[in-house]
Amino acid sequence: MRNITFAAKINLQAAASGKQRRFSILAYSGGSLRVDGFPVPVIVDLQGLESSASIPILIDHRATVEATLGLTDSIQNDGRSLTLSGLVTGVSATAQQVLAQSSAGHTWQASIGASVVETEDIAAGQKVFVNGQTFVGPVIVARRSVLKETSVLPMGADSSTSVNLAARAALSESKVMTFEEFVTSLGLDVATLTPEASSVLQIAFDAQSAGDAVPEPVASAAAVLNLRSAATLEATRIREIQRLAHGHPEVLEAAIANGWDTKDTEIHVLKASSRKGHIVPSNRSFSGTVGAPDATAVLTASLAMSCGGSPAILAKSFGEKVVDAATAIENRGASLRTVCEHVLRAAGVVEHSNRMTDSYIRAAFQASTQLEAAGMSTVSLPGILGNTANKLLLEGYSSVPTTWQNFCVVGDLKDFKESSRYRMIGAGDFEEVGPGGQIKHLNLTSEQTYSNRAKTYARMVNLTRQDIINDDLGAFEQIPAMLGRKAVIKLEKTVYSLLLANTGSFFAVGNNNYFEGAATSLQISSLTTAELKFLNQTDENGDPVLVMPSVLLVPTSLSVTSNQLTRDTQVVAVGAGGTAAVVTDGNPHAGRFSPVVTPWLENAGLTGYSAVGWYLLAKPQGKAGLMEVAFLNGQSTPTIEDGDLDFSTLGVALRGYWDFGVAFQDPRFGVRSKGQA
Repeated sequence: MRNITFAAKINLQAAASGKQRRFSILAYSGGSLRVDGFPVPVIVDLQGLESSASIPILIDHRATVEATLGLTDSIQNDGRSLTLSGLVTGVSATAQQVLAQSSAGHTWQASIGASVVETEDIAAGQKVFVNGQTFVGPVIVARRSVLKETSVLPMGADSSTSVNLAARAALSESKVMTFEEFVTSLGLDVATLTPEASSVLQIAFDAQSAGDAVPEPVASAAAVLNLRSAATLEATRIREIQRLAHGHPEVLEAAIANGWDTKDTEIHVLKASSRKGHIVPSNRSFSGTVGAPDATAVLTASLAMSCGGSPAILAKSFGEKVVDAATAIENRGASLRTVCEHVLRAAGVVEHSNRMTDSYIRAAFQASTQLEAAGMSTVSLPGILGNTANKLLLEGYSSVPTTWQNFCVVGDLKDFKESSRYRMIGAGDFEEVGPGGQIKHLNLTSEQTYSNRAKTYARMVNLTRQDIINDDLGAFEQIPAMLGRKAVIKLEKTVYSLLLANTGSFFAVGNNNYFEGAATSLQISSLTTAELKFLNQTDENGDPVLVMPSVLLVPTSLSVTSNQLTRDTQVVAVGAGGTAAVVTDGNPHAGRFSPVVTPWLENAGLTGYSAVGWYLLAKPQGKAGLMEVAFLNGQSTPTIEDGDLDFSTLGVALRGYWDFGVAFQDPRFGVRSKGQA
């Protein structure tokens, strides 16, 4: 565990009349710090900075009663900056001297001390996002640290001097750094220093050890030497990586970007070298360049578009930069063969065949398995095909028109257990407040209104070796589109199966939301009856519910009738000459309800189907509605997962699944008519 100190200005406020004096410190604004004992700048990750409820404010880092100035009562850490404030409690002569000099206009500085628990080294050129800012390596990020104390220093506004003093105080409690350790902390080797460099660094080391500011020319010279050394070390690292990863472009790119050392690089090269095969003939690499989008993402988007995927929809998943790259001439038109080539190349496998043979397909699957074992799962053959299939599934899902959203609330389920929904009921009305001003309480009770439970609906389809050998994009395109269509049809069918079955007599005369008999077929009079039943619904206190109907749900056989009742306005001419006029006649419901037509109501495969029954419904209001469709963990679209087939079969298995539950909710959101003539 290492200590880190950094400087900040402190404001010692004058005491208001009869109140204790306070202080405030803007301790840290989230930037990089030059800290003694660390070879490169340090960034304290405020998300990982811990502290007790309050910390002491000392003078000159002396943990004594005489040197105690105060105690914090507020530590504000918003992840971007650190602010401390609290009460001045010191009464010693030393503390009073600090307060007196502050009143006289002296600007004090504070040194914040923290113990570093965990660090992360960011290599040269690599970017990291910390404290709401982006930094470029080489830097060290203190991911976890503990705030210990804060000290007031008599060093004016000279931040470098105050930091040096804090460092000296911290070092006085432990081993004093030697010149050799100082040079090593800068990333240099004493044995390789020139006499000129050794002289410059000795001056800088002596000044730091004495707690003095390093002279500017010396500091500049030392900084130049440090930068040159870092650049030399980085260049050496890259040369060694290029030598070790020759013939393995994916390993080379990852090693340079992620700051791997030669040992890490060798391990990945050995894994890649253990794979057998021959050169992959192709004029397309999808390998990407520096600053370009991820090569595998570009390939996946290109394959999806080859299968009919919409660039506009794909851009929502991949981003416009990836889709633009996928539509470029050199990348467009990816096929199943292109995917195999990409995987083989990533694994460093060489394959002489120009044809999609069994051995070629087998080599691609073996390379994919080895890439996953090496931690490169994003380049796996099933992974690329599965990701592409998910995008195509969403297009297939979106292409099927659905109607359940017109009257169903969307809910969320956390697991597969049955989940009960409750609503609160308040008995009584608002009452006039009497002269005493006393307000009476409502009698709150809970009522279980309905329960819901998620179930899993799924299907699995195989993309066989014949499909891959034939490079049959038509077969691959149809699989996810078919699964997407099947999924959305299952949801729609489940909703209407429950609606028509009328489980638990949800629509019943006793609920005042059902009527049958003569003249209940869809017409002006029966629609008027349904509206009256709807508007006369009451709550537990006998007051009107005041939920307004807006949806006229009908089977396809009543499509024309519903349009006439909700849209057509019959007009007639009356009078003659100067008294002539045009008035409406016969349709009081025109423009008042939206017709929703669905073939499910008269589908013979569903229990309770009818070509003449119809519903007057209200749209969902917040979390309340006629029915609820709840998705597991909010996943409102189906998912495709991929995997290899069994050992004896070459190919990819794609399974689509969806977890959801459907339940009746509030009968006062709908009225059903049997529709008898």
